[in-house]
Amino acid sequence: MWFLILLYSDNEFPPVWKTTFQTNVTTNIIHLPKQNTTENGKSGEKSNESKDPPNEPATTLLDVLKAICRENKYDENDAYKWLGNLKDENINTIAHLRTIANDSWEKLSRLTHVVKQLIRDYLQLNTDSNIFNQGSIDPYKESKATLFADIHRVRRYFYYVTKHLNLTSYLDRRAVDLAIDEVRKTYDDDGNVLINIQNYLRTFCLQNNMDNATTLQKKRLDWTNELAQLNADTQKIQIEVNKHQSSLENAKKDFKYSQTHYQITLDEEKDVNEKVNAKLNKAYNPGNNLNSNWIKDIEDGNNMKYLYAEKKKNAEKTLEKSRLELKKQSDMDLNSKTKIQNNKCQIESLQNFLKLDLEAEHKKLIVKYGRGILLYGPPGTGKET
Repeated sequence: MWFLILLYSDNEFPPVWKTTFQTNVTTNIIHLPKQNTTENGKSGEKSNESKDPPNEPATTLLDVLKAICRENKYDENDAYKWLGNLKDENINTIAHLRTIANDSWEKLSRLTHVVKQLIRDYLQLNTDSNIFNQGSIDPYKESKATLFADIHRVRRYFYYVTKHLNLTSYLDRRAVDLAIDEVRKTYDDDGNVLINIQNYLRTFCLQNNMDNATTLQKKRLDWTNELAQLNADTQKIQIEVNKHQSSLENAKKDFKYSQTHYQITLDEEKDVNEKVNAKLNKAYNPGNNLNSNWIKDIEDGNNMKYLYAEKKKNAEKTLEKSRLELKKQSDMDLNSKTKIQNNKCQIESLQNFLKLDLEAEHKKLIVKYGRGILLYGPPGTGKET
């Protein structure tokens, strides 16, 4: 199967097609150049009819003024008049315009207040986006808001063609927030204008939709299955906990016995030391010349000391082993009981969900979009009143 996609100048999105696993898709992208046609019907020749001015980047002060005229539906002849007024103020280039301080605009007496505001707005909204040099600018690199907005537009397109447009929001919240941040960098906010615009646009970032009866039924079925699985898991874990109680009790008894045995061994240390010292003092006493077994007394004393050290060492190992085993059994018991408690909380929540009338609850949660009027204009013109 072959598809031929023609990319016209209006960059229309191609139609959506459906394929199967056996479908082979090959796409050839063909760009159709525009051809100018004269009255004689010949293509490729320039027509003498007047055309709209091309959308060229603004590179001179006159270009900027003409762009302002086009955007605000002024006669382009006004641009020449404004240019003369600016030159009377010694403003001859775009750079001169961009270096004018905010408080210096009021000192320009040759221009009306409306014209000055139009120029200021144009500069503030277009300076950071490099409107004067748009030839090689990557819009996504310059503006993350543009990237997220275009991604959301594509997402809404696919939701539209699959007839699920109600499942996505009108605007993307990240795109709105980033756009406001980008505008705030270059625009002198009059009061809370940008904040009000942001709050208003955020209402269009909500998915104001209600699940249909089929979706609600599927959710209820999923919750019922999940509830049954949780009950089964809880019963299984409870059986394991009951079986594990004997192991836990044995570990507690072993640890208690090891503690007692180690304490008894420590209590014996003083008595053993006294006996060892007595043996050694008897062997090394120079006044006791009648002791013919002094070598045996030294050996007995050293053996007593060695045997006690080994006994103490074994008691310490037994105590540590029993402590680790008790910790292991206690952790297993605690984890199992924690799982049971968590499952019980989830079971209670699911039971409460299943008792709800989902359709009625969804209607209560529907968010109404804000409605109002956005007023734009210079300060002191009565917007708030």
